[in-house]
Amino acid sequence: MNKYDVKRQFFLLSFAFLCSPLFGQNPAVPSTDSTFNGTGQLLIDQYPHLSPYKIEFQPDGKMLVIGEGSIISGASNLTGCVFRVNVDGTIDTSFGENGVAWIAGAQGNVTGIKLVANNKILIQYEKWPGTYLAKLNPNGILDTSFVISEVFNVGNIESTDMLVQADGKILSLAHINSTPFPWTVLVRRSHPDGTPDLSYGNQGTVFLDNIVFSFGYPNGVLDGNGKLLLTGYDGNQYSGFTAIRINTDGTLDASFGDDGLFFITLGNTQSTAYAESIAVNQMVLFIS
Repeated sequence: MNKYDVKRQFFLLSFAFLCSPLFGQNPAVPSTDSTFNGTGQLLIDQYPHLSPYKIEFQPDGKMLVIGEGSIISGASNLTGCVFRVNVDGTIDTSFGENGVAWIAGAQGNVTGIKLVANNKILIQYEKWPGTYLAKLNPNGILDTSFVISEVFNVGNIESTDMLVQADGKILSLAHINSTPFPWTVLVRRSHPDGTPDLSYGNQGTVFLDNIVFSFGYPNGVLDGNGKLLLTGYDGNQYSGFTAIRINTDGTLDASFGDDGLFFITLGNTQSTAYAESIAVNQMVLFIS
């Protein structure tokens, strides 16, 4: 076996964190949560080349894990997939095929997942050269009542995140890789049925190029007013990362930072940031 022919695996960890009521003050050392699979760990290795991307929790505590992998050992093409894990850390074999839903036609990552009405599962996946939306039923089987919708169809595009507004409209985030810089960040809004919302940005899409020289790998959160806060990778500044806020119509929010942009200094380093949550008082938690 070639030394690089190594099986990639899903490796999930559950921790019990003991902290004081004020976040970040005098936290105790975390310990693994033994109620999760007995050890606080779950190793999913029955399929080759598995790579997790993101997780989404259901209201019942079950965990949906998205990513990509190979159904058959030795296969060169990766297929998008969704796993479901029970609260106790075991694979939920009632979901999909023995716990995994393989997304037919997905030639790579599932890059977004959200629970929507009737406990259905909205997913965003890549199929070169585009990005698509589809729905799964609660049992992991494809929802054929939802027409699979093409979101992006641009060469060298990489989708990175997906959000769902309070009204059910879908925001798909991506960037176009280009050498040399700049990258172009895209935000596309779709109606709940997957059709483009032409009232948003430029015929349904916001193009962010030449705004931040090397801004890419966007991820986002929605604030209480429905505005989109974008963060991501900023490889040119070498000292922090950029946050961008977009109004509900797709224009930059000039009231945020400097005409919609805010640069956060972290020191002499390339940084990728994730805006994880927005509190009631509109304060934002960034992780970088």
